[in-house]
Amino acid sequence: MLRRSKAEVECYVASVQASAASQREKSLKGFQFAKLYFELKEYELAKRYVSTYLSVQKRDPRAHRFLGQIYEAEDNIEKAFGCYRRSVELNPMQKDLVLKIAELLCNNAVTDERAKYWVEKSAKLFPGSPAVYKLKEQLLDCKAPSLAELHKYDVDNTLPSHLGKSQSNSELEVAHQNLQHETKMSQLRETLRKMTDENNELRSSLNSLRENNELLKTQQHETKMSQLRETLRKMTDENKQHETKMSQLRETLRKMTDENNELRSSLNSLRENNELLKTQHETKMSQLRETLRKMTDENNELRSSLNSLRENNELLKTQHETKMSQLRETLRKMTDENNELRSSLNSLRENNELLKTQHETKMSQLRETLRKMTDENNELRSSLNSLRENNELLKTQHETKMSQLRETLRKMTDENNELRSSLNSLRENNELLKTQHETKMSQLRETLRKMTDENNELRSSLNSLRENNELLKTQQHGTKRSQLRQPFRKMTDENNELRSSLNSLRENNELLKTQQHETKMSQLRETLRKMTDENKQHETKMSQLRETLRKMTDENNELRSSLNSLRENNELLKTQQHETKMSQLRETLRKMTENNELRSSLNSLRENIEFLKTQARLIISCY
Repeated sequence: MLRRSKAEVECYVASVQASAASQREKSLKGFQFAKLYFELKEYELAKRYVSTYLSVQKRDPRAHRFLGQIYEAEDNIEKAFGCYRRSVELNPMQKDLVLKIAELLCNNAVTDERAKYWVEKSAKLFPGSPAVYKLKEQLLDCKAPSLAELHKYDVDNTLPSHLGKSQSNSELEVAHQNLQHETKMSQLRETLRKMTDENNELRSSLNSLRENNELLKTQQHETKMSQLRETLRKMTDENKQHETKMSQLRETLRKMTDENNELRSSLNSLRENNELLKTQHETKMSQLRETLRKMTDENNELRSSLNSLRENNELLKTQHETKMSQLRETLRKMTDENNELRSSLNSLRENNELLKTQHETKMSQLRETLRKMTDENNELRSSLNSLRENNELLKTQHETKMSQLRETLRKMTDENNELRSSLNSLRENNELLKTQHETKMSQLRETLRKMTDENNELRSSLNSLRENNELLKTQQHGTKRSQLRQPFRKMTDENNELRSSLNSLRENNELLKTQQHETKMSQLRETLRKMTDENKQHETKMSQLRETLRKMTDENNELRSSLNSLRENNELLKTQQHETKMSQLRETLRKMTENNELRSSLNSLRENIEFLKTQARLIISCY
């Protein structure tokens, strides 16, 4: 896992806080921010963010424990103890935290009732645990004085009381006592030699035990480190595979985004084409209305001209009848011609009526055509509105699915962050185990150093005893024998205690080896089980993402098919509109040709009337 810099963490925190919807959501993200700053050893910022999280979630034992870890990293033992105790109160099932509190108090030489309480509580939760046994030893070492100090105290307090005594016996008794003293001193020397040999043997066995313990610890440490390296390698490989899959997913999402943009652009072009068609249709309709208006004006002009012709015709008829009454006799021949003219006029009137009826039928047909075109336009508008609504619906569905996909990606990012935090916690536990191992080794070295100091003090006390024995040769020996037996008895007891402690150390060492091996193997099994569960969860999520992508591809295919159908409908609509417009244009041209025919017939009528007028003028001029 790559370590982040402070600038990257600050950018990430700022982006998450900016996207948060409320202050409560910002506070809930504080726990995650605190973990990131704790990795960077920015303990003040980590405390600030975890405190904001605790202001919202006051009964979260994980947050109290994490705050205790921050205080422990700052060597603030009292506040760390308070946070750990609060976490245990909120969740009493944290057995490892109880043992951690006991180790924290004992390692920092806290020898009050709190240490005793937590050590006893750890002993109840972990009966027979070597870690609890070591804590008890540390607690006793912190409370009790060393054996060398007690021995020194006894020697310093007993010898001066006997040095000040005076001689009171006779020289004979002194000689007898000297002889007895010499024999006892030889016995004492022999006893001291044997005890020295036993001490040397004990020291050699202790050294061999230490070497075996060191060798065993180094082997266990190497095997565990190799297992951890293998586990970390597998996790890095899995993370790389996950990164490749995420990059593939991002590429797929990018392609889908491009396709969606293309679809949007095509939809926009379709809308523009529809708008263009609509404008073209409106312009053609306005042109058609203008043409109809002009034709209506021309028909009105034709009607007015026909009315004027009728009036002129009536006027000519009256004039002709008056003149014919005067000239009936002379114009009898003209009467036949007039009858013929009347018949032609009647035929003209009939033709005019027929043209009028034809014009009205054509106008009704034109109105029917306009009504149909209006209905078709309304249907086109309704289909366009339905198309727009379908497009909006597709757009909203696509946006919801994109938001769901973003939500899924965000959850996967959070899970990756949790995986990273768990890996960091594993590293922290590894570092903690290393530090505990180093502290225990330093404590063992300190204990060995104390034992060597005690042996040196024992040698110095033996030398002082020899000097005192040489001095006691010249002094009274009756009272001194009892006093000399006392330190030798103490030394014998101490040697017996040393032997028993060595045996207990051997037994505890064997028990500690087996228990540590079993606990570490169980921890490794638990870690592997968790990793397999996480991999299974990851695979299920990947399958869900694949299913989501498959659904999105299906929806995109449906969108493409709907777009193709829309395009086909649009082309069909264009062709239908073009055909209808062409038929309307043909109808308009046909009507215009009919109007031209009407105009030509009117012109011929005018010419005939002018011809009749000229003939009447000629007849009048002749008469």
